[in-house]
Amino acid sequence: MNVLGRCFAISLLALVTTACDKAPEKTDSMIRRDTADAQSQALIDKAMQLTSQSTFKNPSAHLDDLVIIQNLLRESRQLYRQAKITDWDNPELTALESQLQSLNKPLALESLNAVDI
Repeated sequence: MNVLGRCFAISLLALVTTACDKAPEKTDSMIRRDTADAQSQALIDKAMQLTSQSTFKNPSAHLDDLVIIQNLLRESRQLYRQAKITDWDNPELTALESQLQSLNKPLALESLNAVDI
């Protein structure tokens, strides 16, 4: 075997052995993020189970559910803070928070109308 053939064989052997390496291990921050994502998703799923069309169409009739949903979302957001995960938004969490915020004005107006008796 000539020198070029040996170099090719060595290069091929090096390529095969490096291609078979294990996947890189997760870093601490990756593990924290995965854990926070899983725990947060469980809370978001609970909040989603409490929501329905009527929850947002007639929010004053579902105040108890809305308070529970708000607390679940706050707890979910807190999980990311405790894990020191910044500059990350869970799209489902953000969407639910936006839906809740959209109810602030109608609920405030309704409470003012209730006082005008």
